[in-house]
Amino acid sequence: MPIGFVKSNYIVIVIIALLNIFYGVWGNSASRFNLTLAWITLTFLAIFPIGIQCFLLKRKNELKKKSFKNKFGVAYQDLSEKEEKFFAYPLVFYYRRFILPTVLMIFKDSLTTQFMAMILLGLVSMILIGVQKPFKHSNVAEMGHEVVIILIMYHMFCFTEFVPDP
Repeated sequence: MPIGFVKSNYIVIVIIALLNIFYGVWGNSASRFNLTLAWITLTFLAIFPIGIQCFLLKRKNELKKKSFKNKFGVAYQDLSEKEEKFFAYPLVFYYRRFILPTVLMIFKDSLTTQFMAMILLGLVSMILIGVQKPFKHSNVAEMGHEVVIILIMYHMFCFTEFVPDP
């Protein structure tokens, strides 16, 4: 299923496209084709989450039907489909995986910006999980994952060049 492939490999595809864009050379026709394809892929990946969520919102009455779940269930797997509030979490899921590698590539020399982006994305995800409780069963587990990520990031401040040597 193409949706499942894109969902499970989203961050990998983003990283590969970004590497091609940042380190590609506009030389011969093959490299120009490669860079053009990387830009098209990155544009598709930026639009994909909104498109999938609009598609699901338009068909929200069909979400519980077995035939619809068999075709598109991977797009809203493990999410509580009782209320429309669950539609916000997949956007955070995808755009977090889009923003983080982009920040790492653009600000590769700014450790502070990378730390702040990681912490901000973790906090947004924690707030969304805490307020909306988008999952059927594992809201506490997901919140725990986010807390651990934030704690690790706070410890990273101490063990990197962010803190100058005495």
